[in-house]
Amino acid sequence: MSQQPPEQGPQDPAQEPNSGQPQQPGTPPPPPGQPSYGAAAPPPSGYPSPEQGGFQTPPPPGPGPAGQYGAPGPGYGGPPQAPGVNAGQYGQGGYPGGSQPFGVGAALGYAWKTVFGNPVVWIVGALLVAIVYALVSLLNPSTLAAFDAANGSFNVATSQSFTAMGIIASLLTMLVVGFVQAVAQNAALRETAGNKPTFGDIFQVPNMQNALIWAVIWGVGSTIINLIPGIGPLLVLVASVLVIFTMPAIIDRGLPWIEGVKTSVQLVQQNAGSTILLVLAFIGISILGALACLLGLLIALPMIVVATAFAYRSFSGQPIAPRS
Repeated sequence: MSQQPPEQGPQDPAQEPNSGQPQQPGTPPPPPGQPSYGAAAPPPSGYPSPEQGGFQTPPPPGPGPAGQYGAPGPGYGGPPQAPGVNAGQYGQGGYPGGSQPFGVGAALGYAWKTVFGNPVVWIVGALLVAIVYALVSLLNPSTLAAFDAANGSFNVATSQSFTAMGIIASLLTMLVVGFVQAVAQNAALRETAGNKPTFGDIFQVPNMQNALIWAVIWGVGSTIINLIPGIGPLLVLVASVLVIFTMPAIIDRGLPWIEGVKTSVQLVQQNAGSTILLVLAFIGISILGALACLLGLLIALPMIVVATAFAYRSFSGQPIAPRS
Protein backbone atom coordinates (compact mmCIF):
# COMPACT_ATOMS: atom_id res chain seq x y z
CA MET A 1 0.00 0.00 0.00
CA SER A 2 1.43 3.32 -1.07
CA GLN A 3 1.63 6.08 1.55
CA GLN A 4 -0.33 9.23 0.70
CA PRO A 5 1.31 12.60 1.35
CA PRO A 6 -0.29 14.62 4.11
CA GLU A 7 -2.96 17.04 3.09
CA GLN A 8 -2.04 20.68 3.31
CA GLY A 9 -4.39 23.16 4.83
CA PRO A 10 -5.74 26.21 3.06
CA GLN A 11 -3.16 28.55 1.66
CA ASP A 12 -2.38 31.58 3.84
CA PRO A 13 -3.33 34.58 1.74
CA ALA A 14 -0.41 36.57 3.18
CA GLN A 15 2.07 33.87 2.10
CA GLU A 16 3.48 33.65 -1.41
CA PRO A 17 2.26 30.54 -3.13
CA ASN A 18 4.70 27.64 -3.31
CA SER A 19 7.14 29.55 -1.09
CA GLY A 20 8.76 27.79 1.76
CA GLN A 21 10.57 30.89 2.96
CA PRO A 22 9.19 32.94 5.88
CA GLN A 23 7.42 36.21 5.10
CA GLN A 24 9.64 39.26 4.92
CA PRO A 25 8.78 42.02 7.37
CA GLY A 26 7.09 45.16 6.08
CA THR A 27 8.61 48.62 5.69
CA PRO A 28 10.08 49.68 9.04
CA PRO A 29 8.78 52.87 10.67
CA PRO A 30 10.83 56.05 10.21
CA PRO A 31 13.82 56.27 12.50
CA PRO A 32 13.31 58.08 15.80
CA GLY A 33 14.47 61.61 16.35
CA GLN A 34 12.61 63.13 13.40
CA PRO A 35 10.42 66.08 14.47
CA SER A 36 6.80 65.15 14.23
CA TYR A 37 3.91 67.57 14.51
CA GLY A 38 1.15 65.16 13.57
CA ALA A 39 0.31 63.80 10.17
CA ALA A 40 2.72 64.73 7.41
CA ALA A 41 1.49 67.44 5.08
CA PRO A 42 1.33 66.64 1.36
CA PRO A 43 4.39 67.78 -0.59
CA PRO A 44 4.23 71.10 -2.40
CA SER A 45 2.83 71.08 -5.89
CA GLY A 46 5.37 70.34 -8.59
CA TYR A 47 7.37 67.87 -6.50
CA PRO A 48 6.86 64.11 -6.76
CA SER A 49 5.73 62.26 -3.71
CA PRO A 50 8.06 59.79 -2.00
CA GLU A 51 6.02 56.89 -3.40
CA GLN A 52 6.78 58.15 -6.91
CA GLY A 53 10.51 58.08 -6.33
CA GLY A 54 10.94 61.76 -5.63
CA PHE A 55 12.73 63.41 -2.80
CA GLN A 56 10.72 64.52 0.17
CA THR A 57 11.27 68.17 0.92
CA PRO A 58 11.95 69.01 4.55
CA PRO A 59 9.41 71.18 6.36
CA PRO A 60 10.15 74.90 6.43
CA PRO A 61 12.13 76.02 9.45
CA GLY A 62 10.07 77.21 12.39
CA PRO A 63 10.66 80.40 14.36
CA GLY A 64 13.93 80.73 16.15
CA PRO A 65 14.21 79.88 19.81
CA ALA A 66 13.02 82.36 22.37
CA GLY A 67 15.54 84.65 24.01
CA GLN A 68 16.89 84.27 27.47
CA TYR A 69 13.90 85.98 29.05
CA GLY A 70 11.25 84.32 26.91
CA ALA A 71 10.71 87.25 24.56
CA PRO A 72 9.81 86.29 20.95
CA GLY A 73 12.30 86.92 18.21
CA PRO A 74 11.98 89.48 15.42
CA GLY A 75 9.77 87.11 13.40
CA TYR A 76 6.85 87.79 15.73
CA GLY A 77 6.09 91.27 14.52
CA GLY A 78 8.83 93.66 15.52
CA PRO A 79 12.37 94.09 16.76
CA PRO A 80 13.17 93.18 20.34
CA GLN A 81 13.07 95.88 23.00
CA ALA A 82 16.15 98.02 23.18
CA PRO A 83 18.60 97.14 25.93
CA GLY A 84 18.43 99.19 29.08
CA VAL A 85 14.64 99.57 29.03
CA ASN A 86 13.00 97.72 31.84
CA ALA A 87 9.70 97.68 33.62
CA GLY A 88 11.06 99.48 36.64
CA GLN A 89 11.60 98.29 40.17
CA TYR A 90 7.92 98.13 40.99
CA GLY A 91 6.73 96.09 38.01
CA GLN A 92 5.22 98.87 35.91
CA GLY A 93 5.56 98.81 32.16
CA GLY A 94 8.12 101.07 30.55
CA TYR A 95 7.35 104.07 28.39
CA PRO A 96 6.56 102.95 24.82
CA GLY A 97 9.88 102.67 23.05
CA GLY A 98 11.83 103.29 26.25
CA SER A 99 11.47 104.79 29.68
CA GLN A 100 10.54 108.46 29.75
CA PRO A 101 13.85 110.31 30.18
CA PHE A 102 13.95 112.74 33.09
CA GLY A 103 15.16 116.29 32.97
CA VAL A 104 14.34 119.24 35.19
CA GLY A 105 13.39 121.32 32.16
CA ALA A 106 11.20 118.51 30.83
CA ALA A 107 9.47 118.14 34.21
CA LEU A 108 8.75 121.87 34.58
CA GLY A 109 7.67 122.19 30.95
CA TYR A 110 5.34 119.25 31.39
CA ALA A 111 3.94 120.79 34.58
CA TRP A 112 3.38 124.16 32.86
CA LYS A 113 1.40 122.56 30.03
CA THR A 114 -0.58 120.44 32.48
CA VAL A 115 -1.57 123.33 34.74
CA PHE A 116 -2.74 125.52 31.86
CA GLY A 117 -4.32 122.52 30.14
CA ASN A 118 -6.65 122.06 33.12
CA PRO A 119 -6.84 125.47 34.82
CA VAL A 120 -10.12 124.83 36.60
CA VAL A 121 -8.62 122.04 38.67
CA TRP A 122 -5.15 123.47 39.19
CA ILE A 123 -5.41 127.26 39.37
CA VAL A 124 -8.87 127.46 40.92
CA GLY A 125 -7.89 124.55 43.16
CA ALA A 126 -4.80 126.43 44.32
CA LEU A 127 -6.99 129.41 45.19
CA LEU A 128 -9.23 127.16 47.28
CA VAL A 129 -6.17 125.73 49.04
CA ALA A 130 -5.07 129.27 49.90
CA ILE A 131 -8.49 129.92 51.43
CA VAL A 132 -8.25 126.70 53.44
CA TYR A 133 -4.79 127.75 54.63
CA ALA A 134 -6.18 131.08 55.83
CA LEU A 135 -9.03 129.36 57.69
CA VAL A 136 -6.61 126.94 59.34
CA SER A 137 -4.45 129.83 60.51
CA LEU A 138 -7.50 131.54 62.01
CA LEU A 139 -8.58 128.31 63.68
CA ASN A 140 -5.23 127.90 65.40
CA PRO A 141 -3.15 131.10 65.36
CA SER A 142 -0.32 129.35 67.21
CA THR A 143 0.10 126.95 64.28
CA LEU A 144 1.89 128.06 61.16
CA ALA A 145 1.24 125.99 58.03
CA ALA A 146 3.99 126.90 55.59
CA PHE A 147 4.44 125.42 52.14
CA ASP A 148 7.63 123.39 51.87
CA ALA A 149 8.94 123.78 48.33
CA ALA A 150 11.46 120.99 48.81
CA ASN A 151 8.76 118.47 49.69
CA GLY A 152 5.93 119.82 47.57
CA SER A 153 3.75 119.91 50.69
CA PHE A 154 2.97 121.94 53.78
CA ASN A 155 5.08 121.85 56.90
CA VAL A 156 3.32 122.45 60.18
CA ALA A 157 5.42 124.21 62.78
CA THR A 158 3.80 124.59 66.18
CA SER A 159 4.86 127.08 68.83
CA GLN A 160 6.31 125.86 72.12
CA SER A 161 3.14 126.64 74.07
CA PHE A 162 1.74 123.09 74.05
CA THR A 163 -1.76 123.05 75.50
CA ALA A 164 -4.49 120.45 75.18
CA MET A 165 -6.46 122.62 72.77
CA GLY A 166 -3.30 123.55 70.93
CA ILE A 167 -2.37 119.90 70.40
CA ILE A 168 -5.87 119.04 69.18
CA ALA A 169 -5.87 122.03 66.85
CA SER A 170 -2.42 121.06 65.56
CA LEU A 171 -3.54 117.51 64.81
CA LEU A 172 -6.61 118.79 63.00
CA THR A 173 -4.39 121.14 61.03
CA MET A 174 -2.10 118.28 60.04
CA LEU A 175 -5.08 116.21 58.89
CA VAL A 176 -6.44 119.07 56.80
CA VAL A 177 -3.05 119.76 55.26
CA GLY A 178 -2.54 116.04 54.60
CA PHE A 179 -5.93 115.80 52.94
CA VAL A 180 -5.15 118.74 50.67
CA GLN A 181 -1.76 117.29 49.78
CA ALA A 182 -3.25 113.85 49.02
CA VAL A 183 -5.92 115.37 46.78
CA ALA A 184 -3.31 117.39 44.89
CA GLN A 185 -1.00 114.42 44.41
CA ASN A 186 -3.92 112.26 43.28
CA ALA A 187 -4.77 114.84 40.62
CA ALA A 188 -1.13 114.99 39.48
CA LEU A 189 -0.86 111.20 39.24
CA ARG A 190 -4.05 111.12 37.15
CA GLU A 191 -2.69 113.79 34.84
CA THR A 192 0.61 112.00 34.28
CA ALA A 193 -1.29 108.76 33.61
CA GLY A 194 -3.30 110.44 30.85
CA ASN A 195 -6.57 110.77 32.79
CA LYS A 196 -7.56 114.43 32.86
CA PRO A 197 -9.26 114.81 36.25
CA THR A 198 -12.30 116.81 37.22
CA PHE A 199 -13.10 118.16 40.65
CA GLY A 200 -15.11 115.04 41.34
CA ASP A 201 -12.20 112.79 40.40
CA ILE A 202 -9.50 114.38 42.51
CA PHE A 203 -11.34 113.72 45.77
CA GLN A 204 -11.44 109.97 45.05
CA VAL A 205 -8.04 109.35 46.63
CA PRO A 206 -6.92 105.71 46.94
CA ASN A 207 -5.36 104.69 50.26
CA MET A 208 -6.41 107.93 51.94
CA GLN A 209 -5.98 106.49 55.44
CA ASN A 210 -2.25 105.90 54.97
CA ALA A 211 -1.91 109.31 53.33
CA LEU A 212 -3.41 110.97 56.42
CA ILE A 213 -1.31 108.86 58.79
CA TRP A 214 1.81 109.93 56.93
CA ALA A 215 0.74 113.59 57.04
CA VAL A 216 0.40 113.45 60.83
CA ILE A 217 3.70 111.58 61.29
CA TRP A 218 5.54 114.01 59.05
CA GLY A 219 3.94 117.01 60.76
CA VAL A 220 4.86 115.83 64.25
CA GLY A 221 8.32 114.62 63.24
CA SER A 222 9.29 117.75 61.35
CA THR A 223 8.06 119.92 64.21
CA ILE A 224 10.19 118.07 66.75
CA ILE A 225 13.27 118.04 64.51
CA ASN A 226 12.84 121.73 63.77
CA LEU A 227 13.19 122.48 67.50
CA ILE A 228 16.79 121.23 67.54
CA PRO A 229 18.91 124.38 67.96
CA GLY A 230 21.10 125.32 65.05
CA ILE A 231 20.74 122.32 62.76
CA GLY A 232 17.02 121.63 63.14
CA PRO A 233 15.85 123.45 59.98
CA LEU A 234 18.69 121.92 57.95
CA LEU A 235 17.75 118.42 59.08
CA VAL A 236 14.13 119.07 58.15
CA LEU A 237 15.23 120.19 54.68
CA VAL A 238 17.31 117.04 54.16
CA ALA A 239 14.47 114.84 55.40
CA SER A 240 12.05 116.69 53.10
CA VAL A 241 14.16 115.76 50.08
CA LEU A 242 14.37 112.10 51.11
CA VAL A 243 10.60 111.72 51.57
CA ILE A 244 9.56 113.84 48.60
CA PHE A 245 8.00 110.84 46.79
CA THR A 246 6.31 109.29 49.82
CA MET A 247 2.82 110.64 49.15
CA PRO A 248 2.83 109.71 45.43
CA ALA A 249 4.03 106.19 46.31
CA ILE A 250 1.34 105.76 48.98
CA ILE A 251 -1.43 106.82 46.60
CA ASP A 252 -0.13 105.20 43.43
CA ARG A 253 0.97 101.87 44.96
CA GLY A 254 -1.48 101.55 47.83
CA LEU A 255 1.46 101.14 50.21
CA PRO A 256 1.51 101.48 53.99
CA TRP A 257 3.08 104.77 54.98
CA ILE A 258 6.35 103.17 56.13
CA GLU A 259 6.74 101.38 52.77
CA GLY A 260 6.01 104.66 51.05
CA VAL A 261 8.88 106.26 52.96
CA LYS A 262 11.22 103.41 51.99
CA THR A 263 10.18 103.72 48.35
CA SER A 264 10.83 107.46 48.34
CA VAL A 265 14.25 107.13 49.98
CA GLN A 266 15.26 104.45 47.49
CA LEU A 267 14.15 106.51 44.49
CA VAL A 268 16.03 109.55 45.78
CA GLN A 269 19.18 107.52 46.39
CA GLN A 270 19.04 106.09 42.87
CA ASN A 271 18.45 109.55 41.35
CA ALA A 272 20.17 111.84 43.85
CA GLY A 273 21.56 114.38 41.39
CA SER A 274 18.30 114.79 39.46
CA THR A 275 16.29 115.05 42.68
CA ILE A 276 18.53 117.77 44.12
CA LEU A 277 18.32 119.79 40.90
CA LEU A 278 14.55 119.40 40.91
CA VAL A 279 14.28 120.62 44.52
CA LEU A 280 16.46 123.65 43.73
CA ALA A 281 14.17 124.43 40.80
CA PHE A 282 11.16 124.15 43.12
CA ILE A 283 12.70 126.65 45.52
CA GLY A 284 13.46 129.01 42.65
CA ILE A 285 9.96 129.05 41.15
CA SER A 286 8.47 129.39 44.65
CA ILE A 287 10.54 132.53 45.22
CA LEU A 288 9.50 133.92 41.84
CA GLY A 289 5.87 133.16 42.60
CA ALA A 290 6.07 134.92 45.95
CA LEU A 291 7.70 137.99 44.37
CA ALA A 292 4.77 138.32 41.96
CA CYS A 293 2.52 139.63 44.74
CA LEU A 294 1.95 136.01 45.86
CA LEU A 295 -0.37 135.52 42.86
CA GLY A 296 2.38 133.63 41.08
CA LEU A 297 2.09 130.91 43.72
CA LEU A 298 -1.28 129.98 42.23
CA ILE A 299 0.73 128.71 39.26
CA ALA A 300 4.02 127.78 40.94
CA LEU A 301 2.56 125.47 43.58
CA PRO A 302 0.49 123.36 41.15
CA MET A 303 3.54 123.13 38.90
CA ILE A 304 5.58 121.76 41.82
CA VAL A 305 2.95 119.09 42.52
CA VAL A 306 2.75 117.98 38.87
CA ALA A 307 6.53 118.01 38.41
CA THR A 308 6.87 115.83 41.52
CA ALA A 309 4.49 113.26 40.04
CA PHE A 310 6.38 113.45 36.73
CA ALA A 311 9.68 112.72 38.49
CA TYR A 312 8.13 109.91 40.53
CA ARG A 313 6.83 108.12 37.44
CA SER A 314 10.03 108.73 35.50
CA PHE A 315 12.28 107.42 38.29
CA SER A 316 9.99 104.40 38.72
CA GLY A 317 10.14 103.53 35.02
CA GLN A 318 6.41 104.11 34.53
CA PRO A 319 4.84 105.48 31.35
CA ILE A 320 3.96 109.18 31.30
CA ALA A 321 1.18 110.57 29.17
CA PRO A 322 2.59 112.95 26.54
CA ARG A 323 1.75 116.65 26.45
CA SER A 324 1.51 118.63 23.22
